[in-house]
Amino acid sequence: MARTPDGQLWLLNDSRNPSELFRIDPYTGHLLETRNLPVPNRDWEDITSDSTGNLYIGDFGKNGNARRNLCIFRYHPATDALDSIRFLYPDQNAWPPTDARAWNFNCEAMVFFHDSLHLFSKNVFKGNFVTKHYVLPARPGEYVAELRDSIILPNRVITGAALSPDGKTLA
Repeated sequence: MARTPDGQLWLLNDSRNPSELFRIDPYTGHLLETRNLPVPNRDWEDITSDSTGNLYIGDFGKNGNARRNLCIFRYHPATDALDSIRFLYPDQNAWPPTDARAWNFNCEAMVFFHDSLHLFSKNVFKGNFVTKHYVLPARPGEYVAELRDSIILPNRVITGAALSPDGKTLA
């Protein structure tokens, strides 16, 4: 879920569901609105927002590490403007990698910070819980993501991310 600057709370479905966004009352949890988007939901994983009210919908799940059509949809609920950010990972050269221990190209977590989208990989290979941190411009286009860093999280996988309103705490 993501909260826009005007206080609206938006949620999405994961893959194998319609391409819908749900606006929820943040105080009661009641459904206020369902928006059908004219784009596919191949494997929507996370949603985040920026200070101008854009929602970023991460259609980048790929448990099998074989998917090449990774995309983040940028949608503005007030104007219905919709475009896309398409990307590849700089360190993936096989779809899927031959060695399953290298299957670290599934992503389920994203946050917006300043002018960029920060993505965090999910590696579930036993004994290799490395999370990679990639960065993309938060504007439409086709990109190769920038690999910024990685961290080993013993016995943990990253399946969502959120940034505090002051931008100082990442969860």
